[in-house]
Order: sequence, then C-alpha cells, then structure tokens
Amino acid sequence: MNLGLIWNYQSSEVISLGEDPNAEITDNLNALNVFKPGYKRHEFVYYKTLGAKFDPVTHEYNGDIILSDEKVDYGNPYPDHTGSFTINFRFLKNFTFYSLAEWGLNNKIYSQTQYFMVNFGNWVEANNLEDLLASQTPGTQEYINTANKLANLSVVNDGNFIHDAQYFVIREVSLSYDFTELLRDFELSSIVKTLQLGISGRNVFRTSAYKLSDFEINSQGSRTLSRGVDFLTLQQPRVFNFWLNIGF
Repeated sequence: MNLGLIWNYQSSEVISLGEDPNAEITDNLNALNVFKPGYKRHEFVYYKTLGAKFDPVTHEYNGDIILSDEKVDYGNPYPDHTGSFTINFRFLKNFTFYSLAEWGLNNKIYSQTQYFMVNFGNWVEANNLEDLLASQTPGTQEYINTANKLANLSVVNDGNFIHDAQYFVIREVSLSYDFTELLRDFELSSIVKTLQLGISGRNVFRTSAYKLSDFEINSQGSRTLSRGVDFLTLQQPRVFNFWLNIGF
C-alpha cells in the first residue's frame, strides 16, 4: 500500500505600487479585487452592509442600505492552504485501488451568479423575505430584522455576494483488475503480454462552503485583475470511464 499526503501553504503581500503608500489598483469588473500595499494580491476589499435604511416618516424599507464608511477586507480568492491525499494499494492479488482527494482552505469567491439571480427576482430567499416584509408592520422589531436580512442581499452592494469557498473534492477513484497471470495460465502470454480492465470516476464527491456553481473556475479568465468570480458557471460533471489496457 502506498499513501501520499501533500499540504501546501501560500501567502502574498503587495509591498509597494510606487511612491504613494495609498495607491491601489482595482479590477475593471466590480472593483472588488485590489492590489494595495499591505494586502494580498487580488484581495477582496469593498464596503460592508451595516443594515437597512428606513424612511424617517413611514419607517418603511424601500431598498436603501447603510454602508460602512471605509472598505473592509473580505478575504482572498486563493486558498491559504491546499493539499491532496492519495491512496494506492493492491489486494486479492490482482485488484488495484487508487484514489485522489484534494482540498483548499480559507478562500473566498464573488458570486456574480447570485447577484444576477437576486437582481432578476430568481433568488428564493430574497423573494421570501420580501413577501414576509410585506406582511409585517413598519417600525416593529420583526420588520427591522427582516429588512436587515434583505439589506444583506441587496444588489446595491457587491460585497454582499462574497462567500466562503473552502472545498473538499474526491477528484479520482479507480479500480482495476490485472489478467496478466491468467494469460500465463492459459498459455496466451506469447500473444498478449498484459491485460487490464478497470473503471474510474472523476469528481466523485465535491463539497464546499460555496453552494452555487463551480468554486474552482474564474469566469473572467486570466486577462484581467478579477479573480474568484463565478458568473453562471456550470458545475464540474461527475464522469465515469471504463477502460481496457492490452499490451502485445
């Protein structure tokens, strides 16, 4: 049996962007990813929603929100910790089992998918909160609580859609059987040297704190400063393969 464990740690810090210590470079998508001295590269830095803003006369919530005066650090799209675990062993003489698992810890993703769904009325939680708010009396504590929850789903602030995205994936599992010994028993080894039959699965199990689309793909590619953006990304499929390996 062979076991393998790899654990990586990475970090970064922007030291300088020139003579101005307050200089910063932001991405051209939503100005969420920042290059700024003292922060990691591509750090998510944006305003934080503090709560709902109410009409001073009617006490109703009409979609206005209260934002922090300063931008806050939401975290980074690159995992601080990544790792993998492999297991490879032979059993019952001719069977071989192999598995690869991977993980990433302490990373964030900006869900433009969720922003898009909320903006066009397709986010169930926001719709339910709006219905609940309509049934409550403005000025009451329950009304205030519901409005504050809605404020944290408001498309006015892109920071509302930055989520934890740590993940664990069983990337690959395979099981094979080696018929080579049987070939020798039947005196066929002079024709066929090796014969193996197997089945393998890719993306057998995937779980993440981010429950929408794919947490591993950046929809903006690598041509901009934007990183960790999910916009209507399709999930990684679970794929199974059967294979036959013949050696002459």
